[in-house]
Amino acid sequence: MNTNIQLKSPISLARCIITSLLLQLITDCRAKSS
Repeated sequence: MNTNIQLKSPISLARCIITSLLLQLITDCRAKSS
């Protein structure tokens, strides 16, 4: 059970980072296009 928790936290953290980076890229593209 401990291993599952240890594995889940880094994955969720990575997900948050990836989503935030994607949002930044989308906003940058929108700003450039407009």
